[in-house]
Amino acid sequence: MSALEFGGAASPALAAFALGCSLNNTRLTFNVHLVVGVLLRTVLGFLAGLGAVRLFHLTGAARTVVIVASSLPSAVLSSVLPARYGVKPNLAAPIVLLTTVLGLLTIPAALYLAELLGP
Repeated sequence: MSALEFGGAASPALAAFALGCSLNNTRLTFNVHLVVGVLLRTVLGFLAGLGAVRLFHLTGAARTVVIVASSLPSAVLSSVLPARYGVKPNLAAPIVLLTTVLGLLTIPAALYLAELLGP
């Protein structure tokens, strides 16, 4: 196993650890910022994917990949960068957590809608 493969294999565990650290002192309270952040990420991400597919006339597997990839949960880096630069990480970390948990529903829904909406 090369050094790059070894480092890449550790990425998911390190991302989960970083999210856990950023949530350590954060209470998950449902407020307007959390709801708007989750909706922006999931709904606008999906709509942006649809727009990109139509703009670039993508079909087949490329079309499905773009739509589903644009609907994926927020990345852990979204909560790490605010913590690094001292910009209220308690706003980003719950969005990452909630979009990740909701990904159990939103990713299959994005796959279904990508096929349903067709070319």
